[in-house]
Amino acid sequence: MTALASSMALATAMPARKLCSSVTGPSRIQNEEARRFEFCVVVGHGTTAPGLAVLSMHQPWASLLVYGLKRIEGRAWSTDYTGRLWIHATSTTPTAQDIEEMQAFYKQVHEAEGRDVTPNFPKSYPTSVLIGCVDVVACLPASAVEAWEALPDTIKQEVGSPYCFLCENPKRLIVPQQMRGYPKLWQLPNKTAGTLTAALKAPPDPLPFSWALFGRPDTFDTKRDEPSSRSSLWYDKYGKLKNMQARKL
Repeated sequence: MTALASSMALATAMPARKLCSSVTGPSRIQNEEARRFEFCVVVGHGTTAPGLAVLSMHQPWASLLVYGLKRIEGRAWSTDYTGRLWIHATSTTPTAQDIEEMQAFYKQVHEAEGRDVTPNFPKSYPTSVLIGCVDVVACLPASAVEAWEALPDTIKQEVGSPYCFLCENPKRLIVPQQMRGYPKLWQLPNKTAGTLTAALKAPPDPLPFSWALFGRPDTFDTKRDEPSSRSSLWYDKYGKLKNMQARKL
């Protein structure tokens, strides 16, 4: 068993815990922080309540996902979770170079798919906020996505991590909600998710997209832990794969 597999098994076996339980000591600041975020539950690689899971992402990738321009989100770990996934933008401010390069990349991808106008990119990339949600239909190893014969190569170009969250049905919050993020998957309280659902709207220029259009992948071996051969493709294009991918939580 690999170190990654061992850590996945341990995370799955451990029960979910409230983050505030780890805050100890007399510090008033720590106690206030615990009360503020006591609703957050770390769920690691396992499952969580439907519609309540959150994933923290760096910008500009986070906004590109809820705008429907990005369809695959990569991680070094797998999950069985499917359904609505809320997207939180971390506190890391994106550089102008990151924004320019990623917008150029997705402009090229969507032009290759026959889009005859420039994609409607976000006007800003806010940080430390909940910005919207997507639906996760599956989490597959990169090797399975790359072997998917019916999947266009333009979509496969988004692969750059060992595991791929296949996302569709993007929605963004009219007003992003400021909050702290956490690694792996974490959970919103049911009441908060219900309130925010009413504030969701479609991207300004929604692109029709569904993973169902490409049929069933050639393999559903979700337990394989193989690096993506697309890693070299990203490195060849940008020369900064380690910087762009390793920064993702």
